[in-house]
Order: sequence, then structure tokens, then C-alpha cells
Amino acid sequence: MDARTRLPAIGGRARRVVLAYAAFSVVEYAIWVAVILYAYGVGGTALAGLVGVVQLLPAAFLSPTIASLGDRLPRGTALVGGYLAMCLVTAAVAIALLLGAPTWAIVTLSAVATTLVSAVRPVHFAAVPALARSSGELVAANSYSSAGEGVAAFLGPVLAGVVAQVAGPSAVFIGASLLSAVAAASVLALGLPRGEEPDTHPLRAALAGLAHLRGDWPALSLLLVMAVGFVLTGAVDVLGVTYAVGVLGEGEAAAGLVIGAVGIGGVLGALSAAWFVDRPRLVPVLLAGGLLQGAGVAGVAAVGSLPGAMLVLTVAGASGAIVLVGGRTLIQRATDDRVLARVFAVQESTALLGLALGTAIAPLLVEAVGGRAAFVPLGLGALVVVALGVLVARRLDDRAVYPAEAIALLRSTAMLAPATQPALERMAREGVWRDVAPDEVVVRQGEPGDEFFVVASGSLGVEVDGARRPHRVSVGDGFGEIALLLDVPRTATVVALEPTRVLAIGSAAFLAAVTGDEGLRRRADATARGVDAD
Repeated sequence: MDARTRLPAIGGRARRVVLAYAAFSVVEYAIWVAVILYAYGVGGTALAGLVGVVQLLPAAFLSPTIASLGDRLPRGTALVGGYLAMCLVTAAVAIALLLGAPTWAIVTLSAVATTLVSAVRPVHFAAVPALARSSGELVAANSYSSAGEGVAAFLGPVLAGVVAQVAGPSAVFIGASLLSAVAAASVLALGLPRGEEPDTHPLRAALAGLAHLRGDWPALSLLLVMAVGFVLTGAVDVLGVTYAVGVLGEGEAAAGLVIGAVGIGGVLGALSAAWFVDRPRLVPVLLAGGLLQGAGVAGVAAVGSLPGAMLVLTVAGASGAIVLVGGRTLIQRATDDRVLARVFAVQESTALLGLALGTAIAPLLVEAVGGRAAFVPLGLGALVVVALGVLVARRLDDRAVYPAEAIALLRSTAMLAPATQPALERMAREGVWRDVAPDEVVVRQGEPGDEFFVVASGSLGVEVDGARRPHRVSVGDGFGEIALLLDVPRTATVVALEPTRVLAIGSAAFLAAVTGDEGLRRRADATARGVDAD
């Protein structure tokens, strides 16, 4: 079996973050259903629909502002703060329900909770790369996170419905508050670095995600391709009911199965995403997944049975999950880590707007062409948008090419052992391979230093004040960091003893990676000063 068909185990800190996120996802879906049930009980379908819009729109527009804290604060701190804020807000909703507060107050508080959800998710996906020790582990953490979302999409509504029926909506929010507290406790003391420098002006920080994407058509096209899946999800949530009841003549249970098939496919797709996504180029995967997702939705019109509809929608859901995991991974690879949370906040906003758009256009399609044929323009429209979006987004792969050989070499270097995956990728992408002839000087004592080197093959000798030192610099060894870290001239001359290949990393890229990674910074400083890093 190809190693990529198996999701690798993830490290302890990454596992804690993924489990906390899974619990948080259950909270997200449970409170969404609970507030809709509450609104339906108070004012029927009209109020329930209005409340749905009220929940989505503030979250879509405020997410980039709130998520900017995920770059300005250490990301572990931002995660804990987000989960604790959710704990407090859901507790406030529960108290308001128990006290019989006005409907507007309850809806407003629940909208705050939904907005927090949209702000915490970007911080989670910005924190994951700093915890991953390899490309495979990064993909695995993304896949597990998306699978957790899929399970929560099923489990959260089920729990909310049962608990609300037995004990009322307030009990759902009490449980959500407790589960949010558990999530916060799970991510304590992660020790993750912040993204942007802390002295960045708050307003500039909030807009940095949008500013980073302005004019970046490949990245914007990627967000569009990812948003298509959310448009389809929002539309299927409405069309599924019409199809099951109006076309198949089944009841509400069948409608739940039609809609739930997308969620089932989402879990299967997320868990299998490692085979598709752990590769250097991701845009072809996004194209295939997006086209298959659209074709699956359009295919509902070609089947006339509940099992057939569930099958094609399961395929659509699985394809959509692969697109989501691949898109998130590509964003992580291609985006400056300092603004990553804010870029993910923009992606979250487009996702929420996509859900709202899908929910809005579904009734229009039913009215125009009927409950069965409505799936055709929806699916075919998705095919066209994905094809055009990927045509532009393909350039993002060139920008985010995964330099596997360079990363493996850097990972083998003792000084760089503590480095996070983003730090290694940053240096590897900036690195230049150089072949050095025997007796060629790579660095000369007393000269300014502007590069750090790692030996890929061959060996080099070291001379200090004209005297040859006994030790050699060999494969996996790094040199040249002292001049860069201490801002001093080269302290030794390093000359090739045989044909040698080195990876040269410019000072700007090296220092940016080192200063942005606390563990790596300590190890590098200790190495430069000749002391024990531990």
C-alpha cells in the first residue's frame, strides 16, 4: 500500500489542537440547530429563516477583524481565548433562555456565538502548520480537522435535537458552554509563536488578510473554488427537503438522509484526503474534486430513488471535502505565516457568504425549473465556476511548490531540528543549490556574511587564522550562522575538500525563519555562541 493512503499519526500538541477543534465543531452545529429550533418555536418558518441570515451575515463580515488577534497574539493564547469566549457567550445564551429574555436578546447573543465560531476556525488552521513536523503530518492534521467537522455536522444537530426536545434549548447551550471549556483546557500551554509583529496597528492588522489578497488573483480564485462547495452545501440543505418530499413523495426522515449524505461523504473524503493531497502540486486535485462535486450534485436529477440520490450526494460530499483539505493546505503553503490567520478569516467569510448564497438561490431554482431539475443548473454552474477558477489558481501551485529535497536536508541538520514545518518550508523555498569544486572557498574569514549553508554531499575543511582545524563539515552539517545571528564578520574560512553540494539560504530568509520560531531561535543562538542548546 502506498504510504500516502494511510494518514500518519500526529504529534501530541497537534493531536490536542485537533481534538479541541472537533469538540468545538460539535458546539458550532449544536448551537446553530438549537437557535433555529428556538426561533421556529417562537415565530415559525419565517422567523427561523430570518434568524439563520442574522447568524451568518455578521460572522461573515466581522470574522477578519476578530481573527486578526490570531496573528497578533501567540496562536495558542488566541485559541484558548477563543474557546473561553465561546464558553462565556453560550453560557450567557443559556441564562437568557432560562430567564425568558426577549427574543431579540437571545438571537443577538447567539449571533455573537456564531461570529466567534467564524473567528476561531481561522486561528485553528493558522496554528496547525506550526505544530506539524512534516508535510504528511500537516495534511493529516488538516484531514482530521475536516473529518471532525463532518462528524460534528451529523452529531451536533442530532444531539441538539434530542436535548432540546427533552430539556429545552437552554440545555443545549449549557452543554455547549461546558464543551467549549473542555476545548480551552485541551489547548493550554501550546507555546506557539504569534504571526504579525505585536506593534502592528489594530486596524491595519484586521485588514491585513484582505490587503494581502488584494490583486492576488490566483489566491482569490482559490477562495472562489473553495466557496463553491459551500454554495452547494447551502443549496442542498434546502433542495434536499423539496426533492425528498415533493419529488420522491417521502417524509422528513428521507429529507434528512438526502442532506446527511453530503456530510457522510465529507467524512469519507476528509479521511481519504491524505492520498490525494500529500503531493507537491495540488491544483489538479482541486480541479478533479471540484468537477466531481458539481457533477454529483447535478446527477441527483438523473436518479429517481432515495438510495441513488444518497449515493451521488455522498460522492459530491467526499469530493468537496478533498477540495477543502487541499485548498486549506495550499493556503498554508503559499501564504506568509505572519498573516495566515487573517487570510483564513477571509476564507471563512467567503464560506459563510457561500452558504447564505446557496440557501437564497435554492428556492429560486425550484420555482424556475422544479424540485428535481433544480440540481442541474446548480451542479453545472459549479462545474463552470470551478473550471474557470482553477484556470487562474493554477499559478498558485508554482508559488507554493513543495521543495521536498531541501526540506529533508534542513530537517536533518542538528541546529534546525526544533524548526516547525513553516520555518523549514520558508528557508527551503528561498534556498539555492550550489556545486562547489575541490579547494573552492565557500566562506572566507573576516568577510561579511550573508548566507547560511547546509551540506548535501561531499565535505569541507575549516581554517581559523590560517590553521586547518581537524574536524570536517560533512553531509547534514550547517555553517555560516554565527555571522548572521551575531552580526559579525565570518569567524572561519570553509573550503571544499572534494566535489561538494550545498544549499545556500540568504540571510533575510534565514533570520526571518529563525526569529519567527521560538524553539529554533533558542537552538540557533546556542549553536552560534557555542553553548549547549538544552
